[in-house]
Amino acid sequence: PGETAAATAAAELAHAYPAPGCPGTSANRPVVLATDVDFEDALSSGYLARSLTTGIHLTGYTALPHATLHALRQEGITRVVVVAGPLAISTSVVTALEALPVYFCGGAATTGGHLSVSRVYGQTAQGTAAKVATDVPASLDGSFDVAAGYATQDATGGTGRYNTTAGKSSAAPPSTLSLRTAILATVATFPDAESASVLSCADSLPILLTTVTGLSSQAAAAISQLQVTQVVLMGGPLAVSDTVVRQLEGLGVSVLRVAGADFTGTAVELARLETAAPPAGAGWPGTGDVTVARGDFYTDGLAGAVVAAGAPTSAAPEPLLLTRSPEWTGRPLGALLRSAGTAGLGGTVVRTFTVLGGPLAITQTTVDAMGADL
Repeated sequence: PGETAAATAAAELAHAYPAPGCPGTSANRPVVLATDVDFEDALSSGYLARSLTTGIHLTGYTALPHATLHALRQEGITRVVVVAGPLAISTSVVTALEALPVYFCGGAATTGGHLSVSRVYGQTAQGTAAKVATDVPASLDGSFDVAAGYATQDATGGTGRYNTTAGKSSAAPPSTLSLRTAILATVATFPDAESASVLSCADSLPILLTTVTGLSSQAAAAISQLQVTQVVLMGGPLAVSDTVVRQLEGLGVSVLRVAGADFTGTAVELARLETAAPPAGAGWPGTGDVTVARGDFYTDGLAGAVVAAGAPTSAAPEPLLLTRSPEWTGRPLGALLRSAGTAGLGGTVVRTFTVLGGPLAITQTTVDAMGADL
């Protein structure tokens, strides 16, 4: 935890690269910087961070937080990729970054040189997510086979093995091969993209953003450019409508909807997909641990993918689950923990969980309740 969103992000990156380790190499230590004023840019940045083998730091609009400045020095960062336009992170922040000297890993002063800074952004949140997706080298785009995840209908008439809502998925894709895959989530709220940020980071799948009622033009263009043929659609029809599913199918894309009755349930359904064996899921082996963040506000989970994905190698990712509030686990999460503590998750009984944020984000009473469920 940290006292602020930026401090929590710094603690999360330090957890992924414990001292004396730092991201990158002595010649190139990159980090991604996004705003903590809103959620969209940071949540689509995990894909970029994975491609750079680093994590995400956070900043306000006009000034770099002390926690971020301290972390940049301690980690010996040489290059900052700002995921935001000047309306989200001001030119003054970029200027301040460019004036910062480069330090060795551990914070010792070097003989010279300043940070290199670049921006990646679009004109909207959807545009920035698409720009992040298309800027990463095509060789790093992820793919997987989840063909067995499609052919199920739930009690409400919805389709897809990991869907408990009335929302629709596609029929199973015609190919049994691994398909180039992207994640699609609503731009209106953060939880669905936040829980999916670990899948994005661990399996190199870009996160694209859309409106509730129609596929955003930016997402459609990125899908075409990246030759995506499969989309993991996050959330039920109130988050992303069936109209979007039909539009994606019109582009030749197979759509697997992952959705629960609320955002806590959606995170649980995604955890089931992540830990199911192929071709039903991503095949993550159990680590005996899961990561949990507050689900009713975004700050602690913004940069949390680097922790849950098992950076720097992402060899041992674990699901990012969401509480309903600081004071309440939520029924879907409680049920999953009870199952994970007995039957296991990804073939391993879960004995521990990692909490992102302090006791104001998830109270000790809620932590104790999760422990009792487990």
